[in-house]
Amino acid sequence: MSVTCRIVTTLRSVDGPCDVCEDVIPKGMMYCTVIIRMGTSKKTGKQKWRSDKVHLNICLSKWVILDYMRFNERKKSKGGRPKGSGMHLSDDGKAERRHLVRTRARLLRLVLATDDTERIRMLVARIEPIQVRIVEIGGPLNENLMHRDLSIRDALGAKLKEAGSHA
Repeated sequence: MSVTCRIVTTLRSVDGPCDVCEDVIPKGMMYCTVIIRMGTSKKTGKQKWRSDKVHLNICLSKWVILDYMRFNERKKSKGGRPKGSGMHLSDDGKAERRHLVRTRARLLRLVLATDDTERIRMLVARIEPIQVRIVEIGGPLNENLMHRDLSIRDALGAKLKEAGSHA
């Protein structure tokens, strides 16, 4: 059943419809008002309420069963990337590619941190076989998915150009 639900039983003062069976609840007949708290409004921050007026007989039991089913069988949306998207690699392939990508990123950070041309050439010599292996495992890297600022990309490109190579 809903988290907060109140049932008020009273006599009907005027004729009105039942929210479950759509029949008329006649004046003077005992009926139930089921009040549900729906939560708070994001705009105003006030509580939202919904009420259903139902017959005291079978309609109330139908309403309770329907509310129980609606509440317990609701689907909660999962976050994250959908199943089946991304690269279709084995677990070992994913782990190896992730290791190689992280190693390449670490070496590129070392290139950014140094100004020595010989050290940059040595680091690039280590990056190139790693990059070839990454492409073999799962295709080329997407530059747009690398979380790197454009100014850092430009500085890295300038350092690699100065050393006479590109990774």
